[in-house]
Amino acid sequence: MKEALDIPPMTNPKVSLAATINAGSNYSKYVEEWIAKMNKPIDASFPYTGQNTFDVLVQLTPWQEYTCSSLFDILLKEQRKELSLLLPKIEEWRNNAFALHDS
Repeated sequence: MKEALDIPPMTNPKVSLAATINAGSNYSKYVEEWIAKMNKPIDASFPYTGQNTFDVLVQLTPWQEYTCSSLFDILLKEQRKELSLLLPKIEEWRNNAFALHDS
């Protein structure tokens, strides 16, 4: 999976589109669970998957209340904020993944 998350196109020089989407989806799915774990009186810690996601997010946007919205703005740059506009970028990633696999 790590290799797939490194395949271009890139969101910034260090983070790929796939890693950005993966971090956003992990964040939206698990953030409440991570916060609950960190707030436990015993064994309070930031889970490993949470730390990986956080490491990607802080390279892209401040950790804030609207993290997923900020990621969406970063992914679409100056375009309208429509999910369908990500499809060409996802297709580019897929084509790059197939080309890498076939080489």
